[in-house]
Amino acid sequence: MKNLLLVVIIILAFFSSQAQQIHRCYTDEYVQYLNTKNSGIQENIRSVFDIAKSFQNTKASLAAEDTIFRIPVVVHIVYNTAQENLSDALINSQIDVLNKDFRRLNLDTANTRAVFKDRAADVGFEFHLATIDPQGNPTTGITRTNTTRTSFGGSFPSPSVVDEVKKANTEGIEAWNTDTYLNIWVCNIGGGLLGYAYPPEAAPNWSSTIVPNDKGLWGVVISHEVFGFDNPFANGSLSLADQGRTAVHEVGHFMGLRHIWGDAGSSTSPNCALFRDDGIDDTPHMGHNSQIAGCDTSINSCSNAEFPDEPDMFENYMDYSREACQNLFTQGQSNLMRNMAVIGRPDLARVLKDEEITLNIGEYIVINGTDTFQIVNPIAFIVNAGDEIMFLNMNNGYNYTVTEYGLYTSESQAFILTATGEAKLKVETSPIKNITKASFKIYPNPLQNILNIKSEQDFDQIKITSIEGKSVLNKTNINTSKIKINDLTTGIYFVHIYSVNKLLGVQKITVLK
Repeated sequence: MKNLLLVVIIILAFFSSQAQQIHRCYTDEYVQYLNTKNSGIQENIRSVFDIAKSFQNTKASLAAEDTIFRIPVVVHIVYNTAQENLSDALINSQIDVLNKDFRRLNLDTANTRAVFKDRAADVGFEFHLATIDPQGNPTTGITRTNTTRTSFGGSFPSPSVVDEVKKANTEGIEAWNTDTYLNIWVCNIGGGLLGYAYPPEAAPNWSSTIVPNDKGLWGVVISHEVFGFDNPFANGSLSLADQGRTAVHEVGHFMGLRHIWGDAGSSTSPNCALFRDDGIDDTPHMGHNSQIAGCDTSINSCSNAEFPDEPDMFENYMDYSREACQNLFTQGQSNLMRNMAVIGRPDLARVLKDEEITLNIGEYIVINGTDTFQIVNPIAFIVNAGDEIMFLNMNNGYNYTVTEYGLYTSESQAFILTATGEAKLKVETSPIKNITKASFKIYPNPLQNILNIKSEQDFDQIKITSIEGKSVLNKTNINTSKIKINDLTTGIYFVHIYSVNKLLGVQKITVLK
């Protein structure tokens, strides 16, 4: 599949005569540069907006309004100094900002002006750090790469220099599969650049003639100084971008949005030509961005355009106003991005749905956020009603709630999942169908060297397995309720109790040495 990509770059320029730092985007300049290389690009961009306006209204046929798209994210921290090696806490704060802003759960929705409130949208995108890496191993969704490079920037227009953060041979790091992960590189971009992204191939409001062929370049790049909420390095002029919304803006580009003002004009010379638009019919026409005007409610830079009585929408994440003033995507922007989740990036997002899942050997499951099991043969573990389970191989970062007690074994067991986030074991002809919750107790738990068993039923065999399913102890002809476990090391184990070869139940223990 051929993807139509165009780099969108946010740049911070310095105006020493005014002692002021201005947030600027070089999209238009970049297109002009590309037009010198490929004649006709600018004209192509001007011709696509009618297509975009109709395209954004096809949402109902592509994704139901209540569909939530869950997008796995891998954050690549590429650092030269300790300051650039951002903490897990700051990374998680950025994921939190993405989730709040794309679901319209941000507290500053109260600041949306009345004229725009009815247009504000819950996009229905949820983001989570990846749970499984491309090789099928559990992951935190964060990579860290030390580099000798002090920056990855270059004099504009040289996006290929900035893209070097995405290649190991230029001291960056390679992308994870860009079809199935949202890759975000965080580094010292240099040159005043704060971030950039490539939109999807099917986005109708971008030129079809700008096509980087290397899929490894797809994704988002953010400066380490503005990644995360209240980044401690977002000082001085960067305090305009301290809410984590540079990443929100760039993910908007990644899902197909253009700048709300269509890269038109300047604050002193607005350009209200109709082709200078973002292709979205419920965003007011604007002659320039709001970076200088800030959050000025009186500004209407195109008073004779599509919305003559409406002010500039500085609340929009795709403007360049102070991030503390931004608080919405519109319904039209939401529709276009949701269409892109189906058409432009069809393998990226997962949705919760009614389905059956069988775990294969080597795959992983997490119970209650702490116990990680790799499926081996043999293996057995219990799930109780109310437990939360995450299937790492699904990479949707979602904890399903177990609805009933059950014993999972490696004999072709499956889980039934629902669109409402519930899970239960599928049991048909399996001999464990009639197993009820074990009527025995193990104490103390955690324990050290002695395992005490109090059971309502007679038992004659105890088998203990590791969390990986390996048998570490197997005692038969049991005639005592005290079992020595001196040889077990610190860890989580499962105790299987049998009576005349019949499994009575399984319980988890924690051994502390």
